[in-house]
Amino acid sequence: MNYLRSHRNQIIQNSWISLTIFVVVFGIHFFSKVTPLCDSRWSVYTTLSIMREGNTNIDEYREIVNYHRNYAIETIDDHIYTMYPVGTSIISIPFVFIVEKVLERTFLVKLDHLISLGGPSGIETFVASLIVALSSVLIFYIAFLRLGSQKYAILIVFIFAFCTSSWSTASRGLWQHGPSILFLSLALYLILLAGKKPWVVQFVSIPLAFSYVVRPTNSVSILMFTALVFIQYRKYFFYYCLWSLIVSIPFIIFNLNVYHSLLSPYYSPNRLVVNPHFFEALVGNLISPGRGLFIFSPVFFFAIWGIFLKIRDKSSNMLDYFLMV
Repeated sequence: MNYLRSHRNQIIQNSWISLTIFVVVFGIHFFSKVTPLCDSRWSVYTTLSIMREGNTNIDEYREIVNYHRNYAIETIDDHIYTMYPVGTSIISIPFVFIVEKVLERTFLVKLDHLISLGGPSGIETFVASLIVALSSVLIFYIAFLRLGSQKYAILIVFIFAFCTSSWSTASRGLWQHGPSILFLSLALYLILLAGKKPWVVQFVSIPLAFSYVVRPTNSVSILMFTALVFIQYRKYFFYYCLWSLIVSIPFIIFNLNVYHSLLSPYYSPNRLVVNPHFFEALVGNLISPGRGLFIFSPVFFFAIWGIFLKIRDKSSNMLDYFLMV
């Protein structure tokens, strides 16, 4: 009885903590003033097109597209599309729907009128901040499952939300970063949950599959997690593959219908050409003032030290090794 009471109290405490995390992270990220608008420019327009016309072309916004000189636009069968994956626009649908209804019924403002005047940057920041706030809640539960401590879990959330590119990039616009974080975090949470409830592992393939719809380079995480499930949870591997079809079949049908191919041009391996300046570019991505990983997220230096300690102390499990990769 005492165990049940203690367990119930812990669930209640975690619920209040996660709600507080969501509100605080969303508020700080949303009211941060830096809102760049570039590659994500057409995400909201694509979302609106899906909601209203059931397609992903943005022909109805051709005048705005022409004004921006067809930036990040591709033309297929005389229809215009954003060149970037459609996943971010799909995940934005419920959020944009709510924004549209609130604007119309509370402020008597049409969403189309608003985005035609100043662009969708404010809406992008709103939705992206919600996505990062949801991811922060998942990070809390991931850290709590790993560490068993609310105090340290909150510290991890603080690091994630305010000491990494979650703040400087993911919540600044509706590009691929925020949804990637959300779905990969959900996949990791389910993997951890499977430690106590193995049957849960079969559902990991759903967020993983959608992470590929969001961003093709998430295929690395898909490969690692799939290998882990095959090795450690082979009993559920068939169902794992089966659940992925919920996402992969509609994705393939969509690509065949729009691009007449299994994948869009953005997913083409030809985009990742062999570069003679690979190591120079790698150093640039790690420490350059403009985009360096360790410049904008210096806390990741501690991850390298953490890996060393795990290996030295021989305290790593199979999941740790896959995450290291």
